[in-house]
Amino acid sequence: MLLKKPLSVVALVVLALATTVASGPVPSVPSVPKKRALFGGYNDPKCKPSSSKPNPIILLHGLLGNYREFSYMGPRFASLGYCVYSRDYGQIPGIPFLGGLNDLMDSAKELSKFVDDVLLATGATKVDIVGHSEGSTLPRVYLKYYNGVAKVDHFAAIGSNQYGTSLANIVTLLEAANLFGAVKGELSDLCKACFQLTVGAPFLDKLAEGGDTYPEVKYLMLVSK
Repeated sequence: MLLKKPLSVVALVVLALATTVASGPVPSVPSVPKKRALFGGYNDPKCKPSSSKPNPIILLHGLLGNYREFSYMGPRFASLGYCVYSRDYGQIPGIPFLGGLNDLMDSAKELSKFVDDVLLATGATKVDIVGHSEGSTLPRVYLKYYNGVAKVDHFAAIGSNQYGTSLANIVTLLEAANLFGAVKGELSDLCKACFQLTVGAPFLDKLAEGGDTYPEVKYLMLVSK
């Protein structure tokens, strides 16, 4: 599939580079010992939550990312005594390493199973979710369509994307050049989620119907310049 659409591959690579640069590095937390934070404790299938930290943390990467996006943050949570997990979601067959590409409904189904697996393994009753970029939109899909409200206690987001994104201003530039339709045609099979996440996308309008939040879930949305 990739070889048949070389322009699509180039566009996807450009998008990956742009969104990676826009994301930036995760700042250091000096209070946590660095060596312990970087090695061990992350994605530990034998981890059991403590009474003071009863909810496992699930970390969700952004568009074109994968679970390695949290190779620094994940172990730091673990070093503080949390059971913390992450996995790839939304991959398209034939496209290695880049996650978050598939339809958000399919990705939410993956998330639903992952949450159930984590709850079963840890014996916990609810999880806390921390999502970055697309990972801040995906939990809303899970909450609304897959009974996630009953299984999520806290939902925090970094670089929160709730009302659409310009994909690091790429969409804005393409629209100004009257090229958005052509690029969408090239990429629609390779990045289904891309066009569910952009500003004005019908998917986001439907997701917002009935309200953005649920009273059973505690929310924290973090953004910066």
